[in-house]
Amino acid sequence: MVKVMANVLNREIESEGPIEGLWWVVSIEVRTRTAEEGRLTTDLTEYVGNYAELSVTVDGYRYEGSRSKRSDRGCVTGGAYHELKGEPRIDRIMELARRWHLNGLRSGTTEQQKAVKEALEGRRYDYGEACEALKERGLYEVSGPHGVKYRYGHKWLLEVLPEAVIDELRTI
Repeated sequence: MVKVMANVLNREIESEGPIEGLWWVVSIEVRTRTAEEGRLTTDLTEYVGNYAELSVTVDGYRYEGSRSKRSDRGCVTGGAYHELKGEPRIDRIMELARRWHLNGLRSGTTEQQKAVKEALEGRRYDYGEACEALKERGLYEVSGPHGVKYRYGHKWLLEVLPEAVIDELRTI
């Protein structure tokens, strides 16, 4: 079980989006969580203690009145939409989101993730295809330090969010 301790960062940034008539609200949240006993990182080492987890979501609103009142907006789209492009700061947030969003929920080791990315390049992610690609490369089940074995997708792995990423998100 993962315990949420506190929010390290919680902010929203508004921007006119690439779709005419829509206004985007980008929500950035960094939560402090406590790793359960036996939690492994993407390099298959055990992690003990608190870690920061990033969540970035985007909601698109169509304004029916004043942009200053949320009650005047109708939400038309939302979710973890990390392909939003616009002004430079939004582009940078989306770049960080694609890399670090839900960093506590990785399905593979660093090596497995790299192999999956290469194998499925340009195609939409599919778990079955990812497993087949890893089996072909002899990476479906890997061993880490101290003989720890891991099969792709069988347990969430943690990729530690660098403090520099949190600092950058605070200043964007």
